[in-house]
Amino acid sequence: MRENLEAYLKSLYGKELSILSVRKLGETIPTAEDVKGFGYGSPLMVDYQLPGRRGSCVLSTMREQHGFGHDHFSDRARILIWQNATFSHLPKHVRSVDVGYFTPDGRLVSAGDAREYFLLMEKIEGKEYFFDLERVKEGEQRSWIMRGSSPSQITWSRSMPIRTIARRYINARSERP
Repeated sequence: MRENLEAYLKSLYGKELSILSVRKLGETIPTAEDVKGFGYGSPLMVDYQLPGRRGSCVLSTMREQHGFGHDHFSDRARILIWQNATFSHLPKHVRSVDVGYFTPDGRLVSAGDAREYFLLMEKIEGKEYFFDLERVKEGEQRSWIMRGSSPSQITWSRSMPIRTIARRYINARSERP
């Protein structure tokens, strides 16, 4: 983890940066645990050296917590992205330097300069699902009946929240052959 963390910090602060110590926040003994070992939700204090000055920063993550809005990694990403955009504008609040993500191989990648996100998908034949959601919104469909896993066999309930309709529709489409 130390090499990946140092490479990430060099991308933010410059190539001359070197890490002096990494420890769990509140501890005084440096640790060499990797990203999978320190546990999401355990902030790390990182002390580093740059030419002519020393600095410190805190690497903070969130752990999965069911029922607290942290259930899925996208929930945690949403919160951390919001914190990065907001903290520096709150009076007397700690400044956020960056927000990023971990890759499967343990690299830390910055996402701090992102303003909008996109999705690149494979191309398949068919219609985009938002057309179906528009029909639901306009009240064209009336009741939710699940008859098999084919999207063409699904009808909708006017009283059902659009998020639920979308989730069920997507789940049904994902079960297609």
